Amino acid sequence: MIVVAGGATARWDIVVYDSSNVAVTGLVTGNFTKYLTIDGASDATTVTVTEVANGRYTVTFTAPAVTAGNAKFVTCVVLHATHAPRGFQEEFQVFNEVILAAALATIQTDVTFIRDVTEGD
Repeated sequence: MIVVAGGATARWDIVVYDSSNVAVTGLVTGNFTKYLTIDGASDATTVTVTEVANGRYTVTFTAPAVTAGNAKFVTCVVLHATHAPRGFQEEFQVFNEVILAAALATIQTDVTFIRDVTEGD
């Protein structure tokens, strides 16, 4: 599961191979069927698939907005009829940006404290 802030670009990578285990290049977003659910309900958010290297593609979409104190669960599925009929799937947990920033700041403070204690500062 990938954690992302609401309103931010969510991304993950997939690699597409043919039946001979050779990377498939040259596919575009229209070659894929894409599904997105938010908290279990289908959503029409645009999902884009872009080739970034030989057979490696990045899947992106804009994460939904989330109010403070809540989280949303997003599942993204990408299929290709010939090369990935079972598809690729990734799950995201989306938090409010302010809450996520505060949590990350707390983690950084804890890491700094542990480093200072273990290094004798």
